Amino acid sequence: MPRSFAYSVDSSAGVDQILSAFGDNDYWQARLAAAGNNTARIAAFNVDSRGAVSVVVKASVLRDHLPKVVAKVGRGDLESTHSETWTPIDEGRVRGEIVVAMRGIPLSGHGEALLVPAQCGSRLQVRGAVAVKVPLIGAGSKA
Repeated sequence: MPRSFAYSVDSSAGVDQILSAFGDNDYWQARLAAAGNNTARIAAFNVDSRGAVSVVVKASVLRDHLPKVVAKVGRGDLESTHSETWTPIDEGRVRGEIVVAMRGIPLSGHGEALLVPAQCGSRLQVRGAVAVKVPLIGAGSKA
């Protein structure tokens, strides 16, 4: 069963400043360095003529960083793929789409974001869901 989440966060930076940062490869490199996973790498990065930003980050996942029940169902090498797309829309707003998938574990996630102007600068509103499909032990056996 998916686990839903929603949150918002305010920033003193304006929408244009944030989108400009998203469109700078150095921002993503700094974000990866701050995350502390030295296996993370940018697999794809693009800024199109409209200013839309797409980035794909891949990283190896260590089993000991996962909940035990999730780590047990993992097969082979574990790798996460994290994709983000940030697209300017109307009235100075930016729409974000976030997708997370795992190779080797039945885990996936997705989210939608909206970056809007606010009195303080900007507000990021995010909602999404994460799902881990853990097989039931003995579900197919007869009593």
